Amino acid sequence: MDENKPIDSARDKPTTLDSARTIMGPNFISLEEAATVFPCDFSDLLQLQSIPYSKGLLYQLSEPECPFVLVPGIPFVHRGKTRPLTIATMRDIFSNTPGLFAETIEFYQPDYQFIHNHICLPQWYLLSKNPKNLPDVRKLLINMEMFQGDYVIERAVVYIYTWLLFYNLRKESIFTGDWVITGDDFSPHVPTNHACLFFNENKISMCRWSKRYDWKPGIAPFIKHDLT
Repeated sequence: MDENKPIDSARDKPTTLDSARTIMGPNFISLEEAATVFPCDFSDLLQLQSIPYSKGLLYQLSEPECPFVLVPGIPFVHRGKTRPLTIATMRDIFSNTPGLFAETIEFYQPDYQFIHNHICLPQWYLLSKNPKNLPDVRKLLINMEMFQGDYVIERAVVYIYTWLLFYNLRKESIFTGDWVITGDDFSPHVPTNHACLFFNENKISMCRWSKRYDWKPGIAPFIKHDLT
């Protein structure tokens, strides 16, 4: 990391939206930008007016060799009413973009609860821009003086929402290069089958994965807040 960067090591200072934008550059999506893709009611978003991450952490995760993205989860408003922003909802919103969601059974089964029920919570999401293998995730945490409990694997809806923001606002495909494991099980009756996503330049694909398989998907970790 560039030793000349003015890293603020104080963990108790709130980070402003302007500071986060300056640090993260184009890897930061503002509330106003997100609302151009998914309209929302700003009156209910007071908790998003400051960033729950220290400037020092954001500087660490803005390095070219370890890029992260920072996006706000927002409540979607359609025709004046708040509507759960699920994967099924996003699929409907972009139904006029042919092939954006791969025509596979995983996206269209009515009994896959994570497709129809899981939403992005109204919070800030700090996510790795590129999938990583587990040793690289552990190395990243060591370099940041963090522990395994300081990151989680997010739900599929969060990765799809974030990808759609960058696809529409930055004309960029993120999370590319490998399948990305999510925190969703395909079925509560088969908890060993996890949902995995693949993102290319203009398409989102999904498959199921189990530890029994010979291949391992990548991880795009969500870093937990270091400020409260």
